[in-house]
Amino acid sequence: RQRLAQAGTARGPRWRRRMVAFASIVYAQVRYLCANLSKKNAKASATELNHLIKLYGDDVLGYVLRTLLEGVDVRADAKSTGKETPRTALLAALVSHALASGPAATALCAMAEGLGEGAITDDWLSAFGGALKLSLGQQALVAIALTHARDETTRTEAGKFLRAVAADLASAAPAGSAQAEAGGGGGAALTEREAHALLVRAHADPSLTKAVPNLVQAVAARAGANSASCPISLVPLAAPAPGAGFNTKPAESVAASAGPALAAATAAEADATALALLLGDFGAAATASAGAMGVVLGQLEPAR
Repeated sequence: RQRLAQAGTARGPRWRRRMVAFASIVYAQVRYLCANLSKKNAKASATELNHLIKLYGDDVLGYVLRTLLEGVDVRADAKSTGKETPRTALLAALVSHALASGPAATALCAMAEGLGEGAITDDWLSAFGGALKLSLGQQALVAIALTHARDETTRTEAGKFLRAVAADLASAAPAGSAQAEAGGGGGAALTEREAHALLVRAHADPSLTKAVPNLVQAVAARAGANSASCPISLVPLAAPAPGAGFNTKPAESVAASAGPALAAATAAEADATALALLLGDFGAAATASAGAMGVVLGQLEPAR
């Protein structure tokens, strides 16, 4: 037993050294590709970097973002009216893809840490969004992700940025809604993912709804929370205000109060309302991701 223990102890540091050496090779490749990025090789370099990200996940994505950001002056680029550089274009593409495809908090926090403590401010976040030409909803997702950073200053400034733009977010309509299609509302469209993240954050952060008291109602209304087309992930979050309970109005009463537009409420809509009641019992985190919702639904017995 003693010899086995000693052998295991001897292998441990060696295994870690091998892992560190392997990671160093990957990171060196990332730095080489980013340092030599140009218009001529932009496509090939982006393909290789995306391949590394696909293989090694958020850790490499975070390192790619922070490496690209080292060569970008976001404040200068935000004011520039010329064509964006290959580095800025690739950074914008990777951030946009990460925000659209799933939780990007790990990678974005790693990117922020590369700038050093205290480097992230609300003004910097605004310039970052302008330099990368991010939509208002995408900027909100970046700020929400950074509220989970290890650096306290970064968390504070990210929350400050969200509060500063809360009024604009309240006037933004989710993509595909009648308001967005009509061009109304005075704000850029929000995707379902952006609206969901904002509603979850509003329920969790009283300071956000204090800045704009009607934030939850405005986003929920523009998401069509009382219509048959409302995404199911938004229904349980459409409460009048955080702590006031979830939207539990029966589909029949919604149809009656909304007039002819919802007169054709179906049994499927009633089932969706029943599901919203269930998710309301679990809380907002139940729909934070497809995985979280799958865990909840996995506890239910199938209908017979």
